[in-house]
Amino acid sequence: MQTAFSASLLSALVLVATACAQANPGQGPATTAAPTPAVPKILTIGRMREPAYIEGFIGGVSFAGEVRDFVHSYLTVQNYRDETVAQLAAELPATDRGTWLVKPDGSMDVTWKLRPNIRWHDGTVFTSDDMAFSYQLFKDPEHSSSYAAMLNQMTGVDTPDPLTYVVHYARADAKALQAEGLVPLPRHLLEPIYLYDRANFINSARFSNEWIGLGPYKLARWEPGSHLELERFDDYFLGRPPLDRVIFRFFFDSNAMSTAMLAEGFEVAIPGGIDLDSAVAIRDRWVGTGHLVRIEPIPRITDMEIQYRPELARPLNGLRDRTVRQAFYQAINREQLMEVMTLGLGAVADSWFPPNDANRSRVEREIPRYPFDPAAALRLLADAGWTRGHEGILVHTSGERFTAELRTIPQYGEKPAVVIASNWKDIGADMSVWAIPQARASERELNATQTFAKVNGSYLDALFDRLDSRLVASASNRWTGRNLSGWGNPRYDEVIDRLAVTIDPQERFTLLREQMLIVMGDIARYPLYWEPRPVLALKSVKADLYPYNTSWNVFEWDKQS
Repeated sequence: MQTAFSASLLSALVLVATACAQANPGQGPATTAAPTPAVPKILTIGRMREPAYIEGFIGGVSFAGEVRDFVHSYLTVQNYRDETVAQLAAELPATDRGTWLVKPDGSMDVTWKLRPNIRWHDGTVFTSDDMAFSYQLFKDPEHSSSYAAMLNQMTGVDTPDPLTYVVHYARADAKALQAEGLVPLPRHLLEPIYLYDRANFINSARFSNEWIGLGPYKLARWEPGSHLELERFDDYFLGRPPLDRVIFRFFFDSNAMSTAMLAEGFEVAIPGGIDLDSAVAIRDRWVGTGHLVRIEPIPRITDMEIQYRPELARPLNGLRDRTVRQAFYQAINREQLMEVMTLGLGAVADSWFPPNDANRSRVEREIPRYPFDPAAALRLLADAGWTRGHEGILVHTSGERFTAELRTIPQYGEKPAVVIASNWKDIGADMSVWAIPQARASERELNATQTFAKVNGSYLDALFDRLDSRLVASASNRWTGRNLSGWGNPRYDEVIDRLAVTIDPQERFTLLREQMLIVMGDIARYPLYWEPRPVLALKSVKADLYPYNTSWNVFEWDKQS
């Protein structure tokens, strides 16, 4: 009965539907709505400065930065934790697999296994021959590049097969996994120019607005002084990128960039364009909007370089004396300085182990401490023969007055020097300050001949050569040495030599610990604070954005449609 009733009801419904259709003869047959076209995903990025080229041999700095990460790929990259990650390489070379081999004579071979099915933006297959050709170009003495120091350690390369690339080094190099100088370049495009048009090779548009790379996006249009447009590269080896297009807008004024960010004229501000004060102001304006302002300390330290050479240092009985160095270090209110310079968003430095360093917890208790203590500073100064005279100025038993000039590099201006000089005036130093003008910032002799101390800034990789006694700047080397202070310690030199060739992580930690104890035990430089950097993005952006190495994984970046 139930089945018969259901069939009858169905028949009735069909009849009703037919009658309704006949009663409305003007109504056409039912149609299916056309699908709504997908809105292209276009991400706009604001950046300070326009790059001169992507990769090449023009000399100087290209400022390509994160642009390179969009249009090119490399054997490895550094992530936001400063860890080395394989990119074009199928895996990181390793000693236990025999692909990172240090030989008994101290030389080294590094074997790179390349991922298969990697293509250049024009569709040509990428192979180890491209890497070998690139090596030839960068080793050519007619060309200059920022990779020269690394390439000097390399003695040759082999390509056993299209996916294997072997690099030979004269000596072991602990930084080999960073693959500096091993830049992929397209042999099929550059070799004809290199062989038959050498005069125009380094200025070839193939290094700039006709760039063909291996990145997730390919160059579509470059309007000098304005913007750069990229298109998705569908055959990218790590998968089809999410964005249809990426546009870089170039700014040449930080205020203009901040104003455009507030007006949502672009969606991501890479660190280095919007200054800290502006980033904080934007963060306050954006409360409750869902937009991102992330400000964190990065591995860049503001520290102080001290003059040790007796022919330059003034006062002569000043910071060259370790007791005086400790006194003046303990007279700096580093917490106050960090608050003034970073709006409290940085971190006070007590060594060259950053707050988020994986090894910091292992050395925390061993770091020599020099807390802010003006009273202790005065006691130390008295021990070193410095007491206040009738004007309140420190006078040495030799009759020398403590009169000194504190300098800063141009990017800081006078502000940090004024704060520190104020602290030192409180203990009796007669201080003046001088911010080196930008126009004179590159004068080598000027940078090496300060008479007292200079507030400086350094990324960790660049810092430690500045204490190598074999690299002291002098007239004999035209002031090109990286050690501008004249400090030296034979054991320290031995440690940095061993660090350069030590691969084992535990052995490296032991050496880094010793290096820290030498430098901080002697207070060879004054670590002051870790600098923060901001990264900003509208809420439509879907990406893990960190202030350090922000663009290492741009192939994953997406945005809300």
